[in-house]
Amino acid sequence: MADPLRPIGFISFAGADDIKSEGRLRQVRLQLMQALHDAAATPADVKVWQADTAIPQSGRWLGEVPRAIGESNFFVPIVTPEFLRSEACCQEVMRFRKREIELERNDLIFPLVYIETSNVNPRRARDCADPEVFALLQSRSGIAFHDLRLRDPESHAVGERIAGLAAAIDTTLRHAASTPRLQGDKDQTLDPLSRDAGGMASAGTLRAGSKQRNRKIRAGEDTMVFPWRLALGLILIAGVLGGYTLDRIYGLSDTPAAPVVAAAPPRPVPDAAGEDKPPPNREPPKPLSEQQDCPHCPVMVFLPPGTFTMGVQPDEEKQAKVPEEYRNHAFPAHVRSIPEGFHMGKYPVTRREYAAFVLATGRADTNGCYIWVQNREQRGTWVLKPEITWRDPGFGALEMPDNLPVVCVSHRDAQDYVKWLSLQVGRVFHLPTEAEWEYAARGVTSADTASPPRYWGEAESCLFANVADQSLAAKWGGDKGNPDRYFKCNDRYPFTAPVGYFLPNAFNLHDMLGNVWQWTADCWHENYTERPTSDHQAWDSPVDCKRRVERGGSWDFEPWAVRSGFRIGVDSNYRDTNSGFRVASYEPAP
Repeated sequence: MADPLRPIGFISFAGADDIKSEGRLRQVRLQLMQALHDAAATPADVKVWQADTAIPQSGRWLGEVPRAIGESNFFVPIVTPEFLRSEACCQEVMRFRKREIELERNDLIFPLVYIETSNVNPRRARDCADPEVFALLQSRSGIAFHDLRLRDPESHAVGERIAGLAAAIDTTLRHAASTPRLQGDKDQTLDPLSRDAGGMASAGTLRAGSKQRNRKIRAGEDTMVFPWRLALGLILIAGVLGGYTLDRIYGLSDTPAAPVVAAAPPRPVPDAAGEDKPPPNREPPKPLSEQQDCPHCPVMVFLPPGTFTMGVQPDEEKQAKVPEEYRNHAFPAHVRSIPEGFHMGKYPVTRREYAAFVLATGRADTNGCYIWVQNREQRGTWVLKPEITWRDPGFGALEMPDNLPVVCVSHRDAQDYVKWLSLQVGRVFHLPTEAEWEYAARGVTSADTASPPRYWGEAESCLFANVADQSLAAKWGGDKGNPDRYFKCNDRYPFTAPVGYFLPNAFNLHDMLGNVWQWTADCWHENYTERPTSDHQAWDSPVDCKRRVERGGSWDFEPWAVRSGFRIGVDSNYRDTNSGFRVASYEPAP
């Protein structure tokens, strides 16, 4: 008996369609992968690849499309006129058809027909890049759901049908041994049953399959098993592909963000025998080079390896006038090594990026958020407000709200985001360790290089960071002349500021200090005694893992906290209006 096939698949769609729909096509992949994780017997193995020209700076992945298809065990083409006209999409179909033949199967292609295609003429070049692909897709059962594409993707019905689609794929893969195998000529489906049909089947024909096909199914002659649950699952894509934008989920902007269009992927070069050559080996990323794996993924900067002095000297805390309860937590100062380069988020994760995660996972808002309440006597306290969430942190009208760093997120929220991002992109992201974060914040590659408490040295702080400044003092009616409470400059933003507004550090990273506190992966320890030996390892020994380390200071904290070496421990379930996070990764772009 053959082993079940692993739940690894490939979803294919035209990049132009995804751009027009503001990324909604890729949401099919995200929701399908999550549902497969829930349905699969071995969810850790689930992966759904995609390739489309709307993903910027992902040439490494796009160059490995043949490899990804060659490892896939099911294939989901989203059939649109643009898809049929795309040579790249047609090549992906035929590549997977070869893979299907290798597996001796004829039931692993699940076409999703997005719009009415009955008027497509496969012999007309402007309609179809490859008539053979058109015929192959026509030979497989499919469902037209263009009339349902405006269905709310968050509805209960859509959720149920996504689960049905995932269950159908999972069932097909796990029951490999009982599935009829291909017999005879391996090219039989390249000359499919309905090859001579004039065009792609209408909605009704696609639901039922061709009459000839149904006769063969009844006679037991057909080579494909089509689970009835898949028919239910395919209908759900109507809602996912419908008119839905991220702006509707968190109500931040009336104007959608402009799509980012990347260069088309390089085409494989056939060798003398007509076979595609493998993509050339790519060089490691250059120091400070940038990449973005999808339109709603964080921009990542590649940091070179190096060494730095972590922690602070006693005189720094004295000069900064750090309160006693916050002192002696960054001792002893010691040299740390970052032996290999890694990627760090150029900015803290924004509300738009976090909204993509919420939309894809259907995550609910819970527990409210703590907000600072200050009275006329300048005495304040943190108060939990149930109505305050990451969607509306209570700052009033906001400038460029999509690009503000997300706040009111707990350590668990941040961890769940990086897990989701890893699944979406296909490589592992993580919250930075304390050592990674401080190395990135200081922006030096040698422990012999002087590293001031703030990476801008003696320059004006408001040019480099959103801090507790004169605009905040004016907003709250505070003592503008108190240097221990407010910086003597005006950064224009009393609360959070759009990421990238201020000047970056030497690693071209923005907002490493100020704007929002940033969660790290490490559990809280009172000092650096018995620190981990590996600089890439989070300090997660159970001294106090109910609290996690935050770094960087924020828009409302005193000057003594806005320093590269300062650290605090915060309850991992805590959410407040000045805490956010950024992401890191050691894996190369796929």
